[in-house]
Amino acid sequence: MKGLALGAHVAGTCCPVSKAFCRRKRAEGKSHKQAVLAVAVRRLDVLRALICDNRTFEMTPLQVDGAAG
Repeated sequence: MKGLALGAHVAGTCCPVSKAFCRRKRAEGKSHKQAVLAVAVRRLDVLRALICDNRTFEMTPLQVDGAAG
């Protein structure tokens, strides 16, 4: 479990999507540890879904509302 928590902590500081999720959990009143564990659970859910659907993970650029294009 330590590896999962460490990976979630790094994702919560480096990955924009995980960082936003972690900030949202903190805004909900969760402690830092609870927010990091929520990121870990979310990452496991994504991994499980990828395995079940026999897909690979592909990072797509974030869509910003109001962006020209």
